[in-house]
Amino acid sequence: MFAVFFLTLALLLWRRGGFSGIRERWTILRSNVKASTMTVLILSFVGFVAIGSGIYYEDHIKNPYYTSLDHEKQSVEWEKKYKNINFGHSPVLLILSLIWISILLGVVLKRKLPMC
Repeated sequence: MFAVFFLTLALLLWRRGGFSGIRERWTILRSNVKASTMTVLILSFVGFVAIGSGIYYEDHIKNPYYTSLDHEKQSVEWEKKYKNINFGHSPVLLILSLIWISILLGVVLKRKLPMC
């Protein structure tokens, strides 16, 4: 988008022949500007700004950059915050263990009983 903007601007300032001053280039630019070229200039500039702001948002706001020192500090804070919580057996694991044990005991008890 940035290249399209400057390419269009360069085409508007183009003059054949020898070097001319900035005033002559300005008059050439004013005489060459049409609705289509102005549309291309505006759309390419707006596209460039939109892409740049999208990249900035993704890199600095949505996904900020953390150094390894920042990661270490976050880890230390997490450990300090949650060190008093005992990470024992989870209730789901305990329930599943009890179900498994009851199934095994049922199989063992059924084998010991005589079949009718």
